[in-house]
Amino acid sequence: MLACVAFSLGAVSLASIALAISTDYWLLLSEEVLTASMLSEDELKYMNDSGMPETWNVASKIGLWRFCIIHVEGKDCTPLDYSSSLKKKDKNDNQETTTAIAEAQRAATPVFLTGFFLIICSTLFNIVGNIRGNVLTLLAAVFYINAGLCIAVGMVLYITFINDETSHAKKSEDLAFSYEYSWSTYLVALCFFASQTSAVVCITIFIKRFPSSEDKLRIIPGLERKFSVPMDQTNQTIIL
Repeated sequence: MLACVAFSLGAVSLASIALAISTDYWLLLSEEVLTASMLSEDELKYMNDSGMPETWNVASKIGLWRFCIIHVEGKDCTPLDYSSSLKKKDKNDNQETTTAIAEAQRAATPVFLTGFFLIICSTLFNIVGNIRGNVLTLLAAVFYINAGLCIAVGMVLYITFINDETSHAKKSEDLAFSYEYSWSTYLVALCFFASQTSAVVCITIFIKRFPSSEDKLRIIPGLERKFSVPMDQTNQTIIL
């Protein structure tokens, strides 16, 4: 029964982190952008003559790999460039907040990928360890815990980068901006809780394989020998 629970939780953690990493719904953003920043000089002259609005409300969504602008006809997606520098000194202080967030959150991606790799290893150890009934079950718990730590650190970094860009972005105009976390982010949180629960279940399964105190001493090689009492010392006679 506990093995089925461990399998299910492992599958949930693996599926949720894989789906989160591969989708573009980490953040939903809405920002007012100056029309002049999107047009050429000739288009600006036409805008002034035709009475176009000075600002546009741009809706977008951001994933770890793509940045998409949402409009009535669909969406236009641009892959994020991970080959460029991630240093703050290389950033443009006058860029839109949405673009700044898309660039800043790239720094958290390696941490999420590390957690994803550990989840894959944990799931494999979980399956093999419970089928064969060996020490891989305990190793799966260790990997689940480490994966959860990576995911937690990744989320802290991700939120920190976003808050930093939204609070310190320099704007020449007072333009409206709003954002909210979307379901890809919630899947990462689900992966964290599922992986840590799976770690507890795996540890419980491993301990239940050693019901008696003598069996528990055999978990660590050599521990039973240290706690054993020599036979020639058990029947000593005390003479007063």
